[in-house]
Amino acid sequence: MSQHSDTGKWGEALAVDFFVKRKYEIEETNWHWRNKEIDLIVSNNREIIFVEVKTRTAGVLSKPEEALTRAKQKHLLQAANAYIIDRNINKEARFDVISIWINGKEHKLKHIPNAFSPQW
Repeated sequence: MSQHSDTGKWGEALAVDFFVKRKYEIEETNWHWRNKEIDLIVSNNREIIFVEVKTRTAGVLSKPEEALTRAKQKHLLQAANAYIIDRNINKEARFDVISIWINGKEHKLKHIPNAFSPQW
């Protein structure tokens, strides 16, 4: 496995731990629909939350959350819609980002609730 892939998997594990500690239910990790993927799907009593995890190492100049392009948002919306229909979900949906900076053995996790919403 490449270092890039290892970094991403490590970041996703941190994100899962973040939500578990806050009593969210982990519904899915790395859920695929067609050629699209949702990193993490979590829920609480009233919401289903689709989470994009962006992990970057020191030396990268842009913030991890800046890598969430409009095209990626569109893919997440399409996949989330398919998930909601497939699972017959009857909750409000939101799209969060977990941004993780890694600097050596240290890391900083930032949760961005409602990072974006559908643009119809």
